[in-house]
Amino acid sequence: MFDDDDRNYYQDFVDAEYREVNNSVNSNSNTFIPNNSSNVDSIIKGINAIFFNLCEQTVHDKLDSKLIEIFNSEELKSTIVTKVVNSIQEEANNQIPILVNDYFIEKKIHDIIEQLLSDAIGRKIDSVLDQFSIPNVYQICINGNVTQTKPGYFHEKFSDVLTDIELDDPVMLIGPAGSGKNHMVSQIADALGLPMYYTNNASNEFKLTGFIDAGGNYRETEFYKAFKNGGIFFLDEIDNSDPSAIIVINSALANGYMAFPHETIDRHPKFRMVAAANTWGKGADLEYVGRSALDASTLDRYEDEYIDYDRKLEKALYPNEEVLEFMWSFRDAVSKSKIPHIVSTRGIGKVFKSANHDISVEKILRKSVIKNLGQDDINMIVGNMENINESNKYYEGIKQLRLMR
Repeated sequence: MFDDDDRNYYQDFVDAEYREVNNSVNSNSNTFIPNNSSNVDSIIKGINAIFFNLCEQTVHDKLDSKLIEIFNSEELKSTIVTKVVNSIQEEANNQIPILVNDYFIEKKIHDIIEQLLSDAIGRKIDSVLDQFSIPNVYQICINGNVTQTKPGYFHEKFSDVLTDIELDDPVMLIGPAGSGKNHMVSQIADALGLPMYYTNNASNEFKLTGFIDAGGNYRETEFYKAFKNGGIFFLDEIDNSDPSAIIVINSALANGYMAFPHETIDRHPKFRMVAAANTWGKGADLEYVGRSALDASTLDRYEDEYIDYDRKLEKALYPNEEVLEFMWSFRDAVSKSKIPHIVSTRGIGKVFKSANHDISVEKILRKSVIKNLGQDDINMIVGNMENINESNKYYEGIKQLRLMR
């Protein structure tokens, strides 16, 4: 029923659709929305939200080029044409009256595109996006007003923690050292337009309540300022704090007011409480031997959020594939070897910075990777390293590394 002339007729419509795609991509708006194609838009609307005036033009250009390559591929166009022809043929065989006009064929093309986008093309777009370090933007609702963060790189748990803080739930960030807990709280404070007040390890209750000095003046604390004026109070290493100090916070959270040495004040409506710990509050473990157990009332008061190392964030912050390949493999091998040693996001950052300067591989490994490991530990870890190129210079370096006795 359909000959080559018919097939060419449908091919012309597909080509016309793709010309619209090219026109949209090459416009000055830096958006990728084909004309009259809500189906395509449903897949790539997130790209527009992220990239519209948020990234460097070079990133726009790279992404545009990749997407044009996908949507303009002869394989995809041929697939669409074949499916359109087969669909019309099927309807004709079923003796369904059809009117083959421009609108009919255009609708068929859009239906086929919708099917393809949910499968192979969707996966191709995901693979393209994975090649880029894409700044994110989060929407925030504050007192009914919707705003958004500045474009940036955020931990994968950022949204969850942000929601907890917006709901005024005390939050405890639990995770290994150097996983980005402090930086995340700083980003959330900036997003909410609140000051952040930081205290590391409340070693006694006066570090929170303050005191009256010999001259009769009150020495205020970060907790006092946050409780009175509003803001995020961030208590780092709560599992290394004095129990009497933690009781002070528990009491203030429960009562909504706090008796300080010189005055009693009500909690500010914009006061928010965030704590961080390296353990789950059950006491010391192999890596964090100095941590104390937290009582049940404290653990029950907080929403727990586990903050692990985020490889997607590490890739965005430290775009050196050789460094990342080595450090990720080394981290996995440390875990497999059950050796108490930390390979943190912060540590990867140190290696990345050193790699950008004229510093020898051996020196980088000694000062930022192996640290206090013994030779036997290093040998075991190296023996357990996987998923790494043999020519990786850091891998070659650590295999040759010998500690001085």
